[in-house]
Amino acid sequence: MTNPITALLIYLRDFRDRLALAKARANSPATLEEALDRIIAHSSPEDLREFASTIRDKAGTGLHFGLGMWMRNSWGLWENKTSLARELGAAGILHGDDRSGAVFTALWCRLNHQPFSLKEEAAKYAAYWRAYGCNPDGSPLHEKKRYNGSDCNTLWPGDDRWY
Repeated sequence: MTNPITALLIYLRDFRDRLALAKARANSPATLEEALDRIIAHSSPEDLREFASTIRDKAGTGLHFGLGMWMRNSWGLWENKTSLARELGAAGILHGDDRSGAVFTALWCRLNHQPFSLKEEAAKYAAYWRAYGCNPDGSPLHEKKRYNGSDCNTLWPGDDRWY
């Protein structure tokens, strides 16, 4: 049985974390352009040069679990509760990982003076998910495409566990 004081401390820590997350989401960028401005403003010139020198389609790969995870959680990219998430969702980018990936691709395009289209990015992600039997939000197109209770979010390209 858990000590009541320990339980209270766990509850207070959880409450503090949820409050911090809510505050971060309240201060999330309203638009994709504002998100890019913020990332640029908080990055060193060296980091931006290194990021810009990567291949466009691999631009955010190394940042997925660092800055990407922070963006998905702090900017509410998993849900449509922030303006940025709604902007990306309205374009058809529905999965949280895809949303942070779109931000990275847009950043790469800005740094390399290349055009960027949310609609084209959304079409790329939709094609990716459909190729693996999933909807653009990562859910299975058909229930029979599930494997041991897993959904499309736990399977990856080339995964041989499909039914």
